[in-house]
Amino acid sequence: LALTLMLSLPASMGLAGFARPILELLFGNGEEAVEIAAPLLALLAASVPCTSLMTVTGAMLQAYHRPHLPLVSVLVGSVLKLSAAWLMLGNANIAMTGAPISTFLCSLTAILLDLVFLAPCLPHVRGLSGFCLRTLVASLLSAFVVPSFNIFAVIALTIYSENKDDTSLLSQA
Repeated sequence: LALTLMLSLPASMGLAGFARPILELLFGNGEEAVEIAAPLLALLAASVPCTSLMTVTGAMLQAYHRPHLPLVSVLVGSVLKLSAAWLMLGNANIAMTGAPISTFLCSLTAILLDLVFLAPCLPHVRGLSGFCLRTLVASLLSAFVVPSFNIFAVIALTIYSENKDDTSLLSQA
């Protein structure tokens, strides 16, 4: 679980932080679509760690001969997702923003239920909350530090570049 969090939290932060550049890379000419989809993708990035943990906890529950429990947790999460999406998508103030929020609620519910189901199987596991907090803090720091290095790289390449065309292409990326 710790390794999964260590990989998925920074990936989630990266996806949230670089949602717009990713979408611009994929849909270069669709500026209007990128404007609409970038905030939604950034919100959807919050469900990456939960979805990653669902895979691992589901495998752990199957290893403990409880293969029906991940199905129960996903079913409960799916019912919550459908209900939340129905309520939020119908609200004009929330509209499309409700889709990633309901996906996050589904994933969070499923992972919390999986962890509750795993607790009796793993009584010796302690200290995961402290690790989660440290990993979250490190991921947040990297989410703010990495874009600043990108800015410094553009400035440095602009200063030391001999060809102005290269720097203009770099700043467009």
